[in-house]
Amino acid sequence: MSIRKWQPGEFSLLTDVDSYKASHYLQYPPDTEYVSSYIEARGGRFNKMLFFGLQAYLKRCLSRAITREEIDYAE
Repeated sequence: MSIRKWQPGEFSLLTDVDSYKASHYLQYPPDTEYVSSYIEARGGRFNKMLFFGLQAYLKRCLSRAITREEIDYAE
């Protein structure tokens, strides 16, 4: 099995992020030792939600090593 080389424009765990969240830690008081997070639906016309797609996401995004090309591109 050959490993296909990453190309700019494809998904990258390093660059395809909610980048505004990368600075959240700067908003915490000094000496903060614990932060808790949760996910909540923002509402809508349905009163139920079906969680779907985690396996596909894990396979697509987290099942391969980050390459030097991705690091260079991100920098």
